[in-house]
Amino acid sequence: MMSSLDAMPSVHLDQWDVTPSMADVLGVRFSKNDSASSGVWISDQLANTLKVRQGDSLPSNQGVMHIAGIFPWPEDGRDQRIAYSVITPTSTSWDEPWDECWASVNPSNPSAKDLINTAWFAYPGGIPSSQIRQANVSLGTSADLNAQYNARSSRFMLALTPLLAFIIALRHTRAQG
Repeated sequence: MMSSLDAMPSVHLDQWDVTPSMADVLGVRFSKNDSASSGVWISDQLANTLKVRQGDSLPSNQGVMHIAGIFPWPEDGRDQRIAYSVITPTSTSWDEPWDECWASVNPSNPSAKDLINTAWFAYPGGIPSSQIRQANVSLGTSADLNAQYNARSSRFMLALTPLLAFIIALRHTRAQG
């Protein structure tokens, strides 16, 4: 679904319907007066572009949109489809399938793919198989911290520091004598 703001009628924003629990995945911040279902959510990028804050209202072609929450969504390799979208929390309906299933998995866990695959079902005319991908592909699929530590550029400094200190002390001693 697309919506446009009265202030910018030629700019169409995608509108996503999500379950209220998506707030945890996106990291939506709410004020004391707002809850997950009291309005729409937008990214901090869109809030900065529109010069709006949490609690503001925006007239649109769909009526007045109350901004209940703002979530961080930096341009660091993340999926930018929702950066300039309006996220609308809706009540959970088990009668109709959802298009996507999002989960926050930290640290990376290979078993998460199996778990996410249990959340979808095939229906006639639908997509034949699930597609699992990361929201932020620049971070890699898993962190091999041991390999990263051993590949660091300063890995030889522990052995070189005493040797360099000895050479400097020796030169300083010879220069004094």
